Amino acid sequence: MTAAPKLFAPPSKYHDPAFVRSIITSLCELWEKDDGAGGDFRGQLDPARAVAIHTHAHHAVKMARALLVLDDATTGAETVPIVRLILECGVTAAYLLLRDGSGDSMIRKGSDQRRLALRDIASLGMDVEDSLREAAAKIAELDRAGVLTGWIFQQHCESLHEGKQLYALYRVLTSESHAGMRIADLYVVNDDQSPVGVAFVADLPYEAKVASLGIAASMLFLAINADEIARAKPRRTTQLGTIAGRLGVSTRILRADGSEHPSR
Repeated sequence: MTAAPKLFAPPSKYHDPAFVRSIITSLCELWEKDDGAGGDFRGQLDPARAVAIHTHAHHAVKMARALLVLDDATTGAETVPIVRLILECGVTAAYLLLRDGSGDSMIRKGSDQRRLALRDIASLGMDVEDSLREAAAKIAELDRAGVLTGWIFQQHCESLHEGKQLYALYRVLTSESHAGMRIADLYVVNDDQSPVGVAFVADLPYEAKVASLGIAASMLFLAINADEIARAKPRRTTQLGTIAGRLGVSTRILRADGSEHPSR
């Protein structure tokens, strides 16, 4: 029996930070060899999807480079928001690859958000009428074209193979990426000698640091691999296959029902 393809390796797989960092570096260098240059994309992909896949892969690489710098500078959980964003970029690139109409849905959601922000700015007395009319016109154009309005990250995760586990990882990373109780937990330990029962520790080591690097490596691979599959003439397939073997992930990107992008 063949093992099921893995979208991402479980965090428990990684124990050696140097190994994980070497994979992230290899992926970044592979992309940067030609600056992630575009080229023609597969005919099944409309321009909105092709451009969005490519730009999300490129941003994942940029954030991975930032992650390596920050990882060198801290032993704590300060890297988590970057890991979370790399995960979002990887999932979004994969979703765009597999979902017809997703590029236009992304634009529709972005236009809605822009209109709301402009309305808030207008309420402060600033003149943004031209921008508001432009946003409203774009929304009306997409609505006439029948573009779906749903753009929900949980649904993007769960549309993918292993998506429920992926969304659970996302929720954990999210709890450590926003102000709240979890941030307080990151810098305190129980202390019976303290009048408040805890002691503040400025540089408390983050126990899941290597595991979070492993998540970043898997999601960076997913983003770059989605771009590779999207191309009319792939250029990195052999190298990505080698890296996939080191990571313990598949080069196939599957929907939750086991289907994938049509073969060439």
